[in-house]
Amino acid sequence: MIAIEVDAAPLVVGFDDVHDDPVRGLTVTLGPSNVDRPIWTYWFPMMCRLRPDLMRPVPIGTLDAATRPFVYPIEVRFEAEQWSRDAPPGEPVAVLSPAAERAVGTGRVIVVISIAHEGNSLALEPGSDAPVLLDRVAAFARCYGLPPERLWFLTGSLDGVASVAAWRQARGLATVPFTVRSTEPFSAFTGACVRESLRHGRAPTAAVDFARRHPHLVGWRSTTVSWTARPFPGLGAAAPDEPARFRYACLNRMLRPHRWQVLRRLWTAGALDKGLVSFPLPDAEDLVDLGVDPAAPATRELLSRLPLEIDRTVFLDSARIFGDNAEFVGLHPDVVLRDCAMEIVTETLQDGRFVSEKVFKSLLGRGPAVVVGTVGTLDYLHSIGVRTWGDRVDESYDRIADPAARLDAAVDAALSYVDGDGADATAVRAENLRWLLDAPKPWDALTRELAQTLAGL
Repeated sequence: MIAIEVDAAPLVVGFDDVHDDPVRGLTVTLGPSNVDRPIWTYWFPMMCRLRPDLMRPVPIGTLDAATRPFVYPIEVRFEAEQWSRDAPPGEPVAVLSPAAERAVGTGRVIVVISIAHEGNSLALEPGSDAPVLLDRVAAFARCYGLPPERLWFLTGSLDGVASVAAWRQARGLATVPFTVRSTEPFSAFTGACVRESLRHGRAPTAAVDFARRHPHLVGWRSTTVSWTARPFPGLGAAAPDEPARFRYACLNRMLRPHRWQVLRRLWTAGALDKGLVSFPLPDAEDLVDLGVDPAAPATRELLSRLPLEIDRTVFLDSARIFGDNAEFVGLHPDVVLRDCAMEIVTETLQDGRFVSEKVFKSLLGRGPAVVVGTVGTLDYLHSIGVRTWGDRVDESYDRIADPAARLDAAVDAALSYVDGDGADATAVRAENLRWLLDAPKPWDALTRELAQTLAGL
């Protein structure tokens, strides 16, 4: 387990502007300097709201960095990959506002550039000299004269440190010009959501103000985090020995190649009617991009069943409990946690060893999930204290390197449970709930490390 100081003072997180209203919520901005870049701030204000014991938002205009050092977060969106290739050579990933630049000049501020919420691969494209995100972070370090200890780069790829080392070697650099950490905010986020829902019957919701002018220029202006009523899901759950109404849930908001393959496998196995499935209706162009012939008879037959809101279940369709994953903010709805025996999680990506919030939200279900995602996902979960099926479901799929073979093995493992007698997972769910509520998470450790580094500046 990760050791943290429970009585440590919260990390001071500086934003260009902060408005904290009891009704409207916490609103933060980073100034107007980055409207032409794929920059926003989302997870830092979210965690400031959810974990005030760890992080405290403060407007930098009220801070004297010389006497009160702080962290200045800049979060990078997924569009940064394309932007990094297209922007002029030497362009830094972000531009500091004048107030932030003055504070940084004191030498008592750590700038944190974070893409921890994304699974973007940091690997260089073979044979390509095009700039990548890491080049833009290095340009930021040069632009503002920041040494590595005062510029941190957070990546959501669990292989991120190795990828940065490969980038350094390819660029002929003696050292990496910034501090690198691989981490994820999602376990801490989900645990905090569980606590708020249990204790206060509420959950966080975030409104982001964009003025998008180009697919890669998001024009972020501000983020507001507020509370919405959300009783803890599953309080009316069936007794542990009562059979679940559905054998599984499989929730898909966005079309991805591996999600289509999972859907096909479930359909050909005759398993769609045994579970709750959400899946959008792709158009012909989307299917062609996936390498699927939309005119093939089997494809047309499967398309006739889409979109799946929660599959063809009368009591759900007529009640309109929910239409798709757009409503899955924070925690899953009762129907998934109460009425489904387990979940098949189709992750965001199948490379880069990225573990998203989808996995952690599944921990409240009646049984652990089978994860169709990146290699080593289960190893990572075990390393931070999460329980999975163990030997009750074949989890060897997690270490299969080939994505297609790993997907097939994961679906085989899920189907063995769906078509079997089931396994009692009550104890596993109880342990995971305790872990979500009480155990320190990687984000906690990151916050403490930042605080310790600030103290030494």
